[in-house]
Amino acid sequence: MKFLLSLLFTATLISVFPVEKSEAVRIKDIAQLHGVRDNQLIGYGLVTGLSGTGDDMRRTKFTLQAIYNMMTRHGITLNPERINEIRIKNVAAVMVIATLPPFAKTGSTIDIQVSSMGDAKSLAIHPASTTHSQLNEEQLISAGVTPDFIRLSIGLEDIEDILWDLHQALSA
Repeated sequence: MKFLLSLLFTATLISVFPVEKSEAVRIKDIAQLHGVRDNQLIGYGLVTGLSGTGDDMRRTKFTLQAIYNMMTRHGITLNPERINEIRIKNVAAVMVIATLPPFAKTGSTIDIQVSSMGDAKSLAIHPASTTHSQLNEEQLISAGVTPDFIRLSIGLEDIEDILWDLHQALSA
């Protein structure tokens, strides 16, 4: 009974007081933004460098697993029981961290930090074909990346080991 009375009362109000035509209002026209913040981006990836500069696949199983997963996703059939037989000497597992500022637009530049997760102490990469591969020729030149440019990330290895690795990689 109460429900019917409520329904009747609502119908009477609607018929007695006509509803005014309203206009649509965009939220951005009536709202204010407070507390805009940066967005933290964290990722995992594989980087390739010069021969002999990557993770030791016998000690960093997650790098080996990531390579296996990537290859199978790209349609390369591998026997999972023989994953330990994969021998790659120039791949390292890395964590990629970036801060995306509020209201960043397509094409905005951001700073990133790439950190080795495995046991690669030093890494030599070709930025034009790896970290900067999305840039066109003009953008590469503007960034100081030439076709023969090699970036060395030197870790805490003995200098003799680093020089030997570089010599081996460059003579290959």
